[in-house]
Amino acid sequence: MSGDRRLAAPDEARVRAIGLALLGETRGGESPLPAFLERVVADDPFRLQLFRLVDVLPALRDDAEVVRHLGEYLGGSEATLARVTRLGLGLARAGWVGEKAVAAAVRQIVRRLARRFIAGSTPEEAVRAARTQWEAGAAFTLDVLGEACLAEEEAEHYRRTYARLLEALGPEVAAWPAAPILDTAPWGRLPRVNLSVKLSALHPYLDPIDPVGARRVIADRLGPLLRLARAVGGHVQVDMEERRLKDLTLDVFMALCGEDEFRGLREVGVVLQAYLRDAEADAERLVAWARGRGTPVTVRLVKGAYWDHEAAHAGLLGWPVPVHLDKAETDAAFERLTRYFLAHAGVVDLALGSHNVRSIAHALAAREAASLPPGTLELQLLYGMADPLVRALVRRGERVRVYMPFGDLVVGMAYLVRRLLENTSNTSFLRRTFALEEPAAALLARPAGDGAPADAPGRPPAGFRNEPHADFSLAPAREGLAAALSTVRARLGADHPVLVDGEPVATADWLVSTNPGRPAEVIGRAGAASAADVDRAVDAARRAFPGWRDLGPAGRSAVLARVADRLRAGRAELAALMVLEGGKPWREADADVAEAVDFIEYYRRQAEALGAPLSLGERPGEVNR
Repeated sequence: MSGDRRLAAPDEARVRAIGLALLGETRGGESPLPAFLERVVADDPFRLQLFRLVDVLPALRDDAEVVRHLGEYLGGSEATLARVTRLGLGLARAGWVGEKAVAAAVRQIVRRLARRFIAGSTPEEAVRAARTQWEAGAAFTLDVLGEACLAEEEAEHYRRTYARLLEALGPEVAAWPAAPILDTAPWGRLPRVNLSVKLSALHPYLDPIDPVGARRVIADRLGPLLRLARAVGGHVQVDMEERRLKDLTLDVFMALCGEDEFRGLREVGVVLQAYLRDAEADAERLVAWARGRGTPVTVRLVKGAYWDHEAAHAGLLGWPVPVHLDKAETDAAFERLTRYFLAHAGVVDLALGSHNVRSIAHALAAREAASLPPGTLELQLLYGMADPLVRALVRRGERVRVYMPFGDLVVGMAYLVRRLLENTSNTSFLRRTFALEEPAAALLARPAGDGAPADAPGRPPAGFRNEPHADFSLAPAREGLAAALSTVRARLGADHPVLVDGEPVATADWLVSTNPGRPAEVIGRAGAASAADVDRAVDAARRAFPGWRDLGPAGRSAVLARVADRLRAGRAELAALMVLEGGKPWREADADVAEAVDFIEYYRRQAEALGAPLSLGERPGEVNR
């Protein structure tokens, strides 16, 4: 990283000593994995299909549908059904147990999992769970389940829920017992009320293609929550979601918290995800902004929960993969970022979100090496995922905060499935520690690649590949099309005559094209060809045909390749013209140009393959092509 201050990596012997102590305290007790997960964790096909069933279960209305989906996902045999019911209900007998019993077993499995990872279905249940954590020595942050709301009514529901939580929690937590480690930090008092907010829950049309409009709407809805949090002595942490919204989230957070009204508010924060390749550049940007702001903000550093989605989505669209492809690269980036933020303690307040004992031990050792007071660093863990580790860290005198989601199970199903996948993946630290029982030396080893971040893999050059659409979540793509719109607009209203054999032809009539969104805006006038003009054009094409024919498949393909290159070079202006002349949204206009390139590239490559000689048969002395 190129920031102004960095910490050297701590002594590995100290990291191992801290890590061994933590492992010794956590491995001796119960596993953080529910017993049900321990039984399915080693069976990958069964596990993934079962999680697919969990994902769809809330939409299934009767027992017959549950059993039918169970059969489709896991196989319809009686042995499979009995296996699931034994897992869920502890049934000892094998064989078919009846439709209602099977459906009840599946639903009970999901309820058990939900209770393990979700703190309740109502604010009251979540607050009771938070008090339990407090009395056990851990602070809390509450998260209302649900993201990417689809209607203004949903957004208003979430906004009201956040506001009610802030209003209700203030008096509630004031009566809780004193806890000096949780109540104070080196810089002063800490709020007991802590809320994690997703921006996509506040705006159903949150889209990075319109950052100005999104910032305006989010500021109107997040601003009142910040005012209310300040009034009740609470903290608001802006969660990070999929990478598509990352830049927009950072921009909205910095713009709002940089305003005069909130510039002096320390009780705000944002999340950074270490698995993103540009996380370190974002960290430097955030630190520079916080220094200029004059008041620290909290950065919750996590590894990231959308890895599968980000990798698959980028691969589908032909974009560079935005995440580190190797788990060790993410772990190494996490350690670099930890040291970077600790080096800027007092500019940012670091909260570390991880269940990886190696990552936590590295952070504690780095804090010691920098001679920073213990309260400089907060450790955050997910509700229900690592209870033994929470207790071990509390016993060490660390400030621990538990991230506690709550809400309706249907709304929270995406969260639940993400947690299930995370808990049971081959690279999960919890699975490696408790299910696979890897040795401590392997668990605490320094992650490979602890150096400069690797470059994103390039696009394979060989063969046909769809032209990637523009990624308008990135500023250069948005700025490029905005500039093209200005360029095209400056040329509107021109005459475009008919061309025959490359020469302009005067025509008696003109076709006038206007902007459908602004009918008074003339895009241009195109010559209206007559029948005689068409005959001349056909004659010119007939004369040109022998030259085109004689180029051969490879020659014609080379000409079309240059056409495709011309389209790529003029892509932004062509898309801008479609926006103005056809009223197309930006993404659809850009996709149309990409599709035109695809047509050319696909068919010219097919023609080359079909035009090449193909030998048929292998009889000696015979040539058959």
